[in-house]
Amino acid sequence: NFALPVVVNECLMQSYNGAIRLFPNWPMEQDAEFHNLRAVGAFLVSALLKNGKVTQVKIVSEAGGKLRMILPWPNGGTVTSGQGKTKLTSPEVEMATVKGETLIFKP
Repeated sequence: NFALPVVVNECLMQSYNGAIRLFPNWPMEQDAEFHNLRAVGAFLVSALLKNGKVTQVKIVSEAGGKLRMILPWPNGGTVTSGQGKTKLTSPEVEMATVKGETLIFKP
């Protein structure tokens, strides 16, 4: 039966409308972690939820292209990539990526 993994995946990450959302249907008081869930746009997403807070998000761009994500931090955060570290002032992220690039997001 393939239904249960899809339900768990949808609780941890959603991207069907093109924007990645993390832990959209997961109880925030329950710790969770996932690695390399596939998102729309050929992105592999990993994230850690601990003590009610998302502490890190890692995204690997398999094909390059535009990444759209709703950060789990209302005041933005930082992203570290091959180009260095950038401060993000909004929870809505839209940025170009390069094939094979790894992005690390933190609050």
